[in-house]
Order: sequence, then C-alpha cells, then structure tokens
Amino acid sequence: AGVEMLGEITVTNWTHLHLFHRDAVKGNVVLDGLTNYNLYGAMFLGFCGSRTDTQSGGYNRTGNDRVALDPPDLSSLAAVMVEQATYESEFDLDRLASFLDTHDEARIARRCNDALRVRNALAFLLTYRGIPVVYYGTEQGWDMQDNREALWSSKFDQSSAEYVLIAALNRARKAAHLGAATVLRADGNVLIFERLARGSSVSSGSSVGAGSSGSQAQSADGLPIMITLVNNLPESAAESELVYCTQGLTLPPRAPMGECWMDALTGVVAVADAAGCFHARDA
Repeated sequence: AGVEMLGEITVTNWTHLHLFHRDAVKGNVVLDGLTNYNLYGAMFLGFCGSRTDTQSGGYNRTGNDRVALDPPDLSSLAAVMVEQATYESEFDLDRLASFLDTHDEARIARRCNDALRVRNALAFLLTYRGIPVVYYGTEQGWDMQDNREALWSSKFDQSSAEYVLIAALNRARKAAHLGAATVLRADGNVLIFERLARGSSVSSGSSVGAGSSGSQAQSADGLPIMITLVNNLPESAAESELVYCTQGLTLPPRAPMGECWMDALTGVVAVADAAGCFHARDA
C-alpha cells in the first residue's frame, strides 16, 4: 500500500539491527525505519550523566527519590554520531527514530534532574539526523515519576520553555530540508555539529571527527545549512553567556552574498566575533 513502517527493535548492535531493516537473502527492505537505541543511551550519558550501580540514572525505580549522576560527557555522544555515520550505506539514517524518553522509564526531566540539560538534549534531538520523537508531556516540562499522567491536566500549555523551544526548532528543521551531519567539535561540555542540505555530501577530506579540529566541513554544493551548538552545563549556568569556538573554524561561517545566518531561537542575525566564535545569549 506504499505505507512505510517504523519498528521498535530494542538492540544496539548495528549488525543485528540491520537484519530487521533488510532481508539478508533477498535484499529487500523489511522495516523502513527503526528505533535508535544507540542514540537513546548516548544522549542521556552526554547531557545528563551516568550511574554505575543498578539504579536507572536520575531516579529510584522503587520510589520518588532522585539519585546522583556521574558527570555527563558529550564526547561520548559524538563518538556514537561518528560511528552511526559509518552505516550510511546500510541504513537510511533519516528514518531512524530518536527519542529522549518513553513510557517504559521515568521522564527525562526526572532522570536528568536539570532543566537546562534537558533543553539542550531536546535541541540536539530536534536538529540531528533521524525522526525526532517527543514523548507527550515532555513539551510541558513534566518531571513526575508517573510517566503516564493524562495530558489534559496540562491544559495543553503552549508557553512552557520546552514547548517554545521544540516549536522553534521544529520550524527551522522543516524549513531547512536537512541532510548529512558532521561533528565540528566535541568535548566534555560542548558539542557542535553541522547539517548539510538534503542530497548534499561531505566534500572529500573535510569531515571533522569527534574531538578533533580541521577545515570547515562543507557540502559539495557550498556551506552547511544548519549549525547546532549545545552543551551540558547545569541549570545554574542558564543566564550566563556562552562563547562557542572551534579551532580553525568560524562560527557561523561567512554567508553567501545577499544571505545571512539566523539564530533559530531568537530570530536575530547570527554573526561571529573577531576571533571567529559565536556568543549565545545564555547557556
């Protein structure tokens, strides 16, 4: 009937996952899209942190008490992004469903226990490759352990910080017709990556891997179409100006004549400072 199917496959092994995507003998597509559990775990480790004991990070399964998390590290998320890109020829990476929380675990806001880190995680989710899946109530900023609370109690509030963020980034995502992604900078607290126009490919030798620096990665047709800058700083840094820099690169790069870069969240023209860095008005 020409209807695409998305299947939930709870594995993180790419070779095993491929068996559900394409028939190993006939070569035909079985499931058009798959859930991206590799990215699910990596996003939590990158933005929120990790636990080494049996408790599921950020909360106690048997009660309402939150538990401490080890420091997050965005370089680990970047490593998964780079690994995922190596499977471009085997999967349609834009049909992998990415998500931060589900009905099976407490909400991301409860497990992460930091609103700014959750907003940064949402910014990543909405601007990286794949199908972004937002579990209902996340857009309301809900952080209760009961992850199946009826949504109508929120009165469908469209003014929450999370709702406004998701709406703005979704508008930018739909307008940009995004394609391939390349990591430009990744360390413990900062991740910067760019998206090319759909149908473009990264120029030979220009791809920048996780934790490294190099020349500006561009599409074969020109400049990237979107640059995402996220961090995992705590809520206490929310009002601080953050300066994003990458060695040897300008953020954002010079736009073609007659065009300009726009900040998707503020709607103002985005320009680099004299050192080639971008200043975000808050963290």
